[in-house]
Amino acid sequence: MKKFVLTLAIALLGIVANAAVTPGKWYAITINGKGIIIPNALPASNTLLQIWTQTNVPSQLWECIENPDGTLCFREGYQGEYMCQSGSAKPGIKVVVRSEQLRRGYAFWKLKPVIGSADKYTITTTDGTCLLAAESTADKAQLSLVDAATASSALTQWTFTEYPAPVPTRFNTAARDAVMDGFLNHYYHEAQRGHVLGGGGWWGDAEMFETILDAFETTGDTRYQTIFKELVTNFCWRNGTDWSGNAYNDDITWMVLACIRGYKYFGVYDYLTYATNNFNKMYDRALEPGGALRWNQEQKHWYGSNSCINCPAIVAACYLYEITGNEEYLNKAKSVYKFQRANLFNPSNGQVFDSGSWNADWSKYTMGNGWASTYNQGTMLGAATKLYMHTGEQLYRNDAAKVWEYTYNNLTNSDKIVHVCQTATGDLCGFKGILMRYVRLFGQVFNRPEVFTWMEKNAWYALQNANSDGVIWSKWLTKTPEDYRDGDANFSNDAFGASTAVSVAFNAHCNRTFIKDPYALITTEMFDDIQFMQLDETFADDGLTPNTTRASKGYICFRNVDFGAVAAIEATLRAYAYGAGGTYTLYLDRIDPSTAIGTANLLKGWNSYTFDITPTTGLHTLYAVPKTTAGTAAKFHNLAFSTTLGGSGITLPTADPSAIDPSAPLYDLHGRPVLTPTPAPGIYIRAGRKILIR
Repeated sequence: MKKFVLTLAIALLGIVANAAVTPGKWYAITINGKGIIIPNALPASNTLLQIWTQTNVPSQLWECIENPDGTLCFREGYQGEYMCQSGSAKPGIKVVVRSEQLRRGYAFWKLKPVIGSADKYTITTTDGTCLLAAESTADKAQLSLVDAATASSALTQWTFTEYPAPVPTRFNTAARDAVMDGFLNHYYHEAQRGHVLGGGGWWGDAEMFETILDAFETTGDTRYQTIFKELVTNFCWRNGTDWSGNAYNDDITWMVLACIRGYKYFGVYDYLTYATNNFNKMYDRALEPGGALRWNQEQKHWYGSNSCINCPAIVAACYLYEITGNEEYLNKAKSVYKFQRANLFNPSNGQVFDSGSWNADWSKYTMGNGWASTYNQGTMLGAATKLYMHTGEQLYRNDAAKVWEYTYNNLTNSDKIVHVCQTATGDLCGFKGILMRYVRLFGQVFNRPEVFTWMEKNAWYALQNANSDGVIWSKWLTKTPEDYRDGDANFSNDAFGASTAVSVAFNAHCNRTFIKDPYALITTEMFDDIQFMQLDETFADDGLTPNTTRASKGYICFRNVDFGAVAAIEATLRAYAYGAGGTYTLYLDRIDPSTAIGTANLLKGWNSYTFDITPTTGLHTLYAVPKTTAGTAAKFHNLAFSTTLGGSGITLPTADPSAIDPSAPLYDLHGRPVLTPTPAPGIYIRAGRKILIR
């Protein structure tokens, strides 16, 4: 079994034993390995506290705060609520959390060391008559006050284990990676051929494969290329490479999506073959009147056409058009969308309907199920966004905005956490992960940074409900059980539901630079889209930031590059070429000869190229596209622009180093960090401006 290093939840540095509880520090407060927690990370005051197997997420970490009278308060790390008695101190009173405004005198406690133990304490009321006790040592046991004179030591002696501050207050890259590690450690394992997630399946597998691709697309980490290869190897070993034996056309389409994206990122020709062959067979057999696609080939479903086939097929056709340039795929996407929009969509409010069917003579289609779901909302959002990218038609943009608004307003609770699909097994458990993929695309394409903040909020909430393995089930609103059971259902080997938290964790793209400043360095890791390239640190120009490697027809894409109102007229590119004779061309908004703004002619080795560009202002998507001779490749390292000729990619030059913040990092004119404390005399870059060091 292949294993990965687990970063448990968000405990980046681990926790350490502490001999004395110190105000201002953070602690896990545990009894028999079970830590005090706000159950399910609920936001409401007066929620009863429980104990649960310790996971070191913020909802199980407590800051010790000293009051002026020497008593202590304990403030929880996720909601910022205080541990409080629910009433006047007496045995039987429950213990809750309350806000700072509501805590009054009920949040004051004292600690009494347990004799003979360095890190165990009893937590007493201020008058010493009652102790804080767990009602048992089982998960979900509540807390209450007990008589100090008769209390059981087994339920009142608390271990304080220090957590190194600061406790994170929002989702970050360490938390994101921990979510993936917990998922892979539990579910990803070696099979007879390749690797598999859980017990293996079909459409759930395809969607989990896409989640691995989401991780690659937001990090560029080649680790995910290896995982994807292993998973596809296993899938094809189990299911073959001709999927027409599967009656479900949507199943085939989900796997087509995984394969065409795999080809886009990794350039493995087999993935393209699987995608094109199976899409073409699926489309030909599924096509119904008016552009509709049949969901299932069985006779009892013969007249049905559902959103779960139409919308993914539109997205798949758009990807195939992007990769192959074949206009037929774009025409098919537009045709299916036209039917979907007319019959299974409310353009006035953005609701996507689930399904419907034709009558026996194909003369009338009737919508039957108006249920709105996260996966149909997500794929319709992706379909509209993709078609807008390829056509620029305002109708698609308007539809995408409406779909997002409906989803945000109707499929979330009052705190804007997704509250549907609260199931642990079955198809429904994986729907949320599909939504997140297309929310990210929507946010990037239409310059909507607020959708990333929303996904981060959902990811951060879901993480509070991880179990001690770092696994987060699909029921984000409740704590993940240690035994992987939900009533009679057992999801210990069913990975699909747990993949949804992985999807939101990576699609939140928390390492992103949303708006790029073209007059500072745009570096490789800022990419938003990539084709036939991976990030590569084994041959880095400066040993710090990665480059790309590429196959033919590759590109690296940066969205939301803001050139401002003063036109950029020059670019400086840092790149490597294995041989002379190639080029790197910059394009705005799409790759087309009419949108090219400038080209660098490549020489062998590492070089910086400064070249004129078409004057450019405003907000754009920027593509950097290499073209090299057969058998060679090029590496992109960084790029910057200037509003003046000779600017070396940096605007507003100054000869006076004292005018610039001296603590800002120093770079040479190639954009490489200068690490020596006394650089040689010359021209350097600091805070985005040239300076002269004498």
